[in-house]
Amino acid sequence: MLSPLELSMGVTAIVARRTGEGDIKGAFQTAVQAILGVFVAVIVSIIGIITPEKYWP
Repeated sequence: MLSPLELSMGVTAIVARRTGEGDIKGAFQTAVQAILGVFVAVIVSIIGIITPEKYWP
């Protein structure tokens, strides 16, 4: 499981690389995917915290 620090370092490195290559669209897509990934992970975590008995017998 990634810690927030590791995730932010990885995303920063990829966005910086894309920006340095002049691929602004790629940098934007990387940032959006990272934000959406965190959002989905939070939603799934909340569902797991609320209903653990249903999924873990």
